[in-house]
Amino acid sequence: MLRYVLFSPLPVVNYYGIKLQTFVLFALNTYFLLSFIILATLLFFPVSKLIWAISISRLQKKTSSELPQYELDAQLKRARILAIFVVLIFSYLFNISIGLRP
Repeated sequence: MLRYVLFSPLPVVNYYGIKLQTFVLFALNTYFLLSFIILATLLFFPVSKLIWAISISRLQKKTSSELPQYELDAQLKRARILAIFVVLIFSYLFNISIGLRP
């Protein structure tokens, strides 16, 4: 039925006069957007903490001393900015790979 609605040459109209094809496409785009935002939100904090932990351990090995608090805060800010890009790209590509198209 969904394939018929999406690729129908004739407009399919429901009882309210709205094209069913337009409604189905709107619903699919809304589902894509919601799943994209939810996945990105859920992955943001773990990914930012992982990037932060890796960068802190790398800096501590490089300097071979304990890092001051302002350096930890700066690395956390940097990790969050990097995590935004990583999570958004991953979430978009994941949703496309499972068959959701924008």
